[in-house]
Amino acid sequence: TTFFLWRAFLYFGAVLLQRFTLLRNLKKTTHSPRVDWSTLRQVRNFSMGMTGIAITGIALVQLDKLVVSRFVRLEEFGAYMVASTAAALVPQLVSPIFTALLPSLSQAFAQRDPDAQRRSFSFESRLISGLVHPAALTIVFFSEELLTCWTGDSHLAQAASPILGTLALGGLLNSIMVPIYSVQLAAGWTGLAMRTNLFLVAVMLPYSILASSHFGAIGAASTWPFLN
Repeated sequence: TTFFLWRAFLYFGAVLLQRFTLLRNLKKTTHSPRVDWSTLRQVRNFSMGMTGIAITGIALVQLDKLVVSRFVRLEEFGAYMVASTAAALVPQLVSPIFTALLPSLSQAFAQRDPDAQRRSFSFESRLISGLVHPAALTIVFFSEELLTCWTGDSHLAQAASPILGTLALGGLLNSIMVPIYSVQLAAGWTGLAMRTNLFLVAVMLPYSILASSHFGAIGAASTWPFLN
């Protein structure tokens, strides 16, 4: 419980820091800020869809940790968390590519320009394939060596490396769908991702419980590549 409360505290602190940075960099104005409800109503459906995707996405990312903490010893859970932290490198590599290229893809859809849409989609796909996939495969095949270099603990690296390789494989498979997800958001279509996430949460919970109870941490880690 303390561990998860600490993580929640860190996330809350990150939100406050982002808010402070945003307010500090906004231009000063003599007008008091006011919510424009008409603008919000125009994007209501899209915003609700994105909120649903965000909530279900958090559940997908965190659910395995909650489940595995109930079924394994503390030492094995520690190895799982080390592996999970290292495996997070894969989505961290994908995220800036997705964030940087989504505006141009959205503009192409807004202008109804099929050629620009194809160029943006192709460029994002090639960029992820060229930068993210080699890094992810390196983690999959050399997980023990990387963990040893990072932690300096060969015993921990040996225990966590199968978990890391499995989670990194899941991250690799997940990165393949990112350009397709970008197209959905650029077109304003959030329904498919929302329904997919709801389905995955419904499948992931029983699968994680069964896999963790029978195979321990490596069983919980198998949830990620299995679902992706």
